[in-house]
Amino acid sequence: MNNAQTINESIVSREPCTSFEDDTYYHITIFNEFTKTRDYKYVAIFGYYKPKYHWTKAQAWEMYKKAPDTWVDGLGVERMYDWGRGENKIELAWDDREWHEPQLDHIIPRSKGGSDKPDNMQVLPAIVNRVLSNLTEESGPAILPIVARKFGLKVA
Repeated sequence: MNNAQTINESIVSREPCTSFEDDTYYHITIFNEFTKTRDYKYVAIFGYYKPKYHWTKAQAWEMYKKAPDTWVDGLGVERMYDWGRGENKIELAWDDREWHEPQLDHIIPRSKGGSDKPDNMQVLPAIVNRVLSNLTEESGPAILPIVARKFGLKVA
């Protein structure tokens, strides 16, 4: 968690995988686009999420445009997302990786009628997504104030 600046620099300065690898680029068309742009977020959105959620090209662009490159944690530390896949991922310890790995999250869960469309998706760091995934509508309000107080945070 304390390595944010070093990790951010690693993300910016990484050397990309220069050969076509299925788990890195998914499809030769994505690889060819990457060789022109070096856009890791494009690879993730168009190579992984577009087919996963059966998005049209327009929907993939909608998600791409709203997907941030960084996020700021509660202490004010800016952390870059590592949008790289496969051979383009930065090698990190698990506890560091969770702070820099972007994951798509349903704003309204599918179990409550939410869709897989980009307007119902948000990008969260893996650590936040994991915590939220383990909370329910009953447990969240019951547990979060206790956690906040434990760390000296004011609870409304």
